[in-house]
Parts: sequence; structure tokens; C-alpha cells
Amino acid sequence: MHDGDFSGDSTFFSPDQMPDAPCSAYIAELKDFISRMHTSHLINYECRNYLDERLSTMAGRILDLFVRLVSLIRPLGERGKLRLASDFTQVEFAVTPLCSRPTELGSSYQHLKAFKSLLFSDYSSLSSNPLIAARKLPLSLAIHFLFSAAPESLKSPNQRAGWSVRQYSKWLDEHPSEEDRLAMIRATLESYVRAVRAEGQREFALQYSTMVELLRANKEETP
Repeated sequence: MHDGDFSGDSTFFSPDQMPDAPCSAYIAELKDFISRMHTSHLINYECRNYLDERLSTMAGRILDLFVRLVSLIRPLGERGKLRLASDFTQVEFAVTPLCSRPTELGSSYQHLKAFKSLLFSDYSSLSSNPLIAARKLPLSLAIHFLFSAAPESLKSPNQRAGWSVRQYSKWLDEHPSEEDRLAMIRATLESYVRAVRAEGQREFALQYSTMVELLRANKEETP
């Protein structure tokens, strides 16, 4: 996914006018792999109850990783969002051999649908977005999405740490607590503030202000 270019902007079409974009190559490969695995191997097993439970877990994991990796794409332009919108639809179809009803995948499916709805949202309005306020999407994912539109001076958590996206994803697996993930983001923003002040600047990126608002609101809502 992160080998692709999602930075292109469209100045000729609005999202509702743009022709349907084809899904990305990685989605096509995923669909082909799952289909072959199902027809060549899984269909031969008779212990359906045992197998279905584990396949649903696998399908949920695929959706979780997809949303996570999408949130870490940077930079992300309008044409890239259009392609991702197609990818969101296709990844749902991709996991159907593993789980015939993706809607039953709980939070994994909920996060998939919630994040897709954020793609064309105004970044500055995320602090008041009802999906985030209702906790339909983990705050860390929403803030990762904000980094995709930020200037290069506002580094992502993995960039500040000197990690690749794969290394950061591994760290996220090892730190499932949202509190730990938000602490990493706060440390990243504190580093950014120090860098801005060290250069004698007085203005911060607009995305930084929105991130701070989201973190402040989350702190006030946390018991």
C-alpha cells in the first residue's frame, strides 16, 4: 500500500462527479489470494463451526490492518482519496470468503465504515465530527489521518521515532492500549512544538491545532 502514490490532487472533479476509480493493485492481490485460499483449501474442511470462528477473526484482522495502514498514508491528495474510497468498498468484498457477513465483524467493520466517511471530510472540522465524538473510531486513527495533510515539518509518530511504517505498525500491535498510542502522539506533537520554537517561529500548522483540540476533548471526557 505504502509503495503507491496517493498524493495526486484533482482540480477538475468533485468527489461526487469523479468517475469510479479502480481499486489499488494490493487490493486485487488480496482478493485473489483469499479467493484461491478458499477454493483450494478452506472449502475442503468439514468442521465449519470451528473454522468459521477463526476465519472471522482473520477477516477482522485484515480490516483492522487495512484501516490502520490507510490512516498512515502520507501525503494524501484528492485523487488518492478517490482510489481509497474504491479500496474501502473492495476490501469488504475481499473478506467475504472468510466471513459471509462482514457487518458481523463488530468494531473492525465499524471502524472501516467510520474511517471511509472521514476521507472527504474537512480536516479542520474533525474536532467536532460526530463519529469521533461518539467514539465510532479510535482517536489515534483520526489523528493519524490528520498527519496525512500536515506539512512535512509536522512529522508523523513513526517519522519522529525514525521508524518505517511497518515498524510503527508492529509497535501498534504491541501496544493495543489507546492510552499508549495517544501518549506516542502527544510526544510527537511536543517534539514538533519544540522544533517550531527553536526556529523562532510563532505559528503552528492548522492540523496541529485540530489534533490538540481532539486530545484535549478526549482528556476531558475520560473518567
